[in-house]
Amino acid sequence: MSKPIYMFDGWRLDTGRRTLTNPCGDYVKLTQTEHNIMEIFCSRPQQKIDRYEFATLDAGEQAICVYMTRLRKKLGDKERALVKSVRLKGYYFAAPVSIE
Repeated sequence: MSKPIYMFDGWRLDTGRRTLTNPCGDYVKLTQTEHNIMEIFCSRPQQKIDRYEFATLDAGEQAICVYMTRLRKKLGDKERALVKSVRLKGYYFAAPVSIE
């Protein structure tokens, strides 16, 4: 069974090849944990995801904050339009996502 390819806001996350491509077609290098976070976001778009759900990634709460900061930077998400923080609760991936 093939793994899904998620499309959001011009971006393409290929979970089989484990690649992220920006709207210009350039690859964006992600760590394994960053990619796993993106998979969680894309599989559950526009839903609040509690912090504890990221615990399965073997990263502590402070580490998750660091990963979110790095992801926002890589996504060019300065205004936090894609990855929103839900104070003391978790995160929310605001972009609509489709599966290719």
